[in-house]
Amino acid sequence: MTGFAFEQRVNALMSLRRIDEAAKVATEWVAVYPDQAQPHANLAWVLLSKRDYESAHAAACEASRIDPEWDWPFRLLAGAAFNRSDYPRAQQLIEQALRLNPRNAEYHYFLARVFDSLGERDKALVAARQAVELDPDDPEYLRALHDRELTFGPSDIEIFEHYYKLRGVLALDPNHVATLSDLAKVHNTYLGDSQTAEQIVRQALIIDPINQELHSQLSALIRERDTWFDVLFTLAIPLFSFLLGLFVLAKRDTITSKLKFALYVMLPCMICGVPSTILFFVPAMIYAAMAFNLYSPEETSSLIGRIMCQFGESVWLRRAVWIPLAVGYWVFTIWALEISPWWALVGVPFGLACVGGFNSWNLRYRRRRLMRLQSFVAPDQPRSHDHAAPAREMN
Repeated sequence: MTGFAFEQRVNALMSLRRIDEAAKVATEWVAVYPDQAQPHANLAWVLLSKRDYESAHAAACEASRIDPEWDWPFRLLAGAAFNRSDYPRAQQLIEQALRLNPRNAEYHYFLARVFDSLGERDKALVAARQAVELDPDDPEYLRALHDRELTFGPSDIEIFEHYYKLRGVLALDPNHVATLSDLAKVHNTYLGDSQTAEQIVRQALIIDPINQELHSQLSALIRERDTWFDVLFTLAIPLFSFLLGLFVLAKRDTITSKLKFALYVMLPCMICGVPSTILFFVPAMIYAAMAFNLYSPEETSSLIGRIMCQFGESVWLRRAVWIPLAVGYWVFTIWALEISPWWALVGVPFGLACVGGFNSWNLRYRRRRLMRLQSFVAPDQPRSHDHAAPAREMN
């Protein structure tokens, strides 16, 4: 078989995500043409997709030894170093590839990712802009540039501009899942529109159902549906009550009372952040596991699996499990510390008022921003797709 035939087979298998078969073909190619750089480079490319970074590094090194003027082996070596978290070495290698091929947009894009990992935000922005200048129609390069242009704590105008830019990227490629993910973040983080954000993430999962980052984003949106409720029952009521109880206990000089306070209140505070969460761990983990889409209705025929997935997305299930634990632990601590219930109950209205006031202010602020956006922007709606487009591979 000729080298061209080997190359075609490897490319075809990689496009079908049949990586193990592609690795076998690339290995055969290396055995037939051991003195050529191209089979070694293709083997390194396949091994990077298999996450076998050490073997990929060895194959890319051999390719660069055979042909030191070829830029692609250096890009592959940079990918192997990047995935091993050796970012300074990755920077050196990708810059070497750029010296050999300075007009390659993908190399500039990868250099931007390396600079991000090194904490060099300004340099990452320059590299991302260079990638877009060389290939202005690539949706991933545009998305990556717009993501870096959005500064920390942006103004309303910057948020709207960023929103428009993401919509422009989707006009080039409506199935670009990374852009859909960024658009969902804008809706959830800056516009307070978690419902639209969830719809967009679910649409992205139809396109790329095995994308773990999207599954994580969806599970986070599900868990954040009742953030105010969480704050109320895990922080406000217990904490304000215990602070008042602290003043009561401070008047007692017994060592037993102080030890009890440290055991039941201060220790859980230091471990969990708030006292009532010490008994939340098991139900919280069960809920998170279900909401994390460990059971997918599209991939399982099990009735139990489908039921667990539906329960995992239920806010009311979470509340039904957590309310008795929050209130129960609060009552138990009051009883164990021998705090007067009247003293403890004084903290309830303070907790409700503080959390409710903050939530009301935050909600009004986000709604005003959302109304300003919706006044001149068409709403994002989930799109229908006949088939799922493959996600862009990132090495």
